[in-house]
Amino acid sequence: MIPQDYESWKDCIENKCGIALTRDFVGKRLAIYTDLSHEETQRFVVLYGELHRQRIIEWLKLSVSWQYL
Repeated sequence: MIPQDYESWKDCIENKCGIALTRDFVGKRLAIYTDLSHEETQRFVVLYGELHRQRIIEWLKLSVSWQYL
């Protein structure tokens, strides 16, 4: 199942996948997903769609912003 909201996505990444949403991880993911010429980004869009790529970018940014509160 593809998460449709931030909390579901965060739970999936952190708990189900065991990936910590560190600034380093988020920075690397953002560098890839904001580069439309990157092969991984193109593959992601084919599999999940442009709208989901945009959601992921926003969720990644949101996950880092919470670390500063």
